[in-house]
Amino acid sequence: MTEQGRQLAEENIARARAAYLRCVEAGEVALNAFESSTARAAGLMGLSADGRNADGPTARGWAAMRAVAQTLFVATDTNMRAGFSFASSLVRAEDARAAADLQSRYLREQGERFAHQMLDLQRTALRAAGDVARGTGAGPL
Repeated sequence: MTEQGRQLAEENIARARAAYLRCVEAGEVALNAFESSTARAAGLMGLSADGRNADGPTARGWAAMRAVAQTLFVATDTNMRAGFSFASSLVRAEDARAAADLQSRYLREQGERFAHQMLDLQRTALRAAGDVARGTGAGPL
């Protein structure tokens, strides 16, 4: 790759990373606003304003969904950052062999990362489903 091509690729990766971070920030702002609105609405209806500490089935369901969503958000963010890091390394590769080695390592690490993330998601989902089921009298999961 020419130096000019490498520089252009690095600039595009930096732009994509910045755009991703802006989307993450906007998503966090939206989620916080939603949770704040939900808490205020619950308070107005005489329910616990903090769904995570409430004891009703709706609160347990909300907490379960939030736990699963948080696990997914963390996994997605980890994967996106790893992808940007890989892309940055790839454009700095000295030759095709170095690029192939980088790609092989990235794919191996990504496979391991996915496996750990799926186990984490499974544990979180099972724990969340168990919490909801215990609260509704549906029995253990």
